[in-house]
Amino acid sequence: MARPGGYTRVLRTEPKDKYSQAASAILELVDGPKDMRFAMTAAAVARDRELGKPHTDVTQKNIDKVIRYRRDGGKQLEDMIAKVATLNLTSGDASLPEEGK
Repeated sequence: MARPGGYTRVLRTEPKDKYSQAASAILELVDGPKDMRFAMTAAAVARDRELGKPHTDVTQKNIDKVIRYRRDGGKQLEDMIAKVATLNLTSGDASLPEEGK
């Protein structure tokens, strides 16, 4: 695939193994700064689904923003959510911060 420009995004994730605490991340080639919002929105949606929580107003607004002008935006977001969900960001002994604190 020819790629004339862009930059690399490093999305740090929680260690998958609580014993080794090895650092882990997702590396992805991206075309513009708006792609970070896309990835972070996908992570927020995946986390909400894993925890069985409804989306906050901010998350819902971000969903609308990231899919609005993308061709097949809803499918692209669902694909990214599935990718992020495989990381098991909510598993482990790490306590989750309560919203609003």
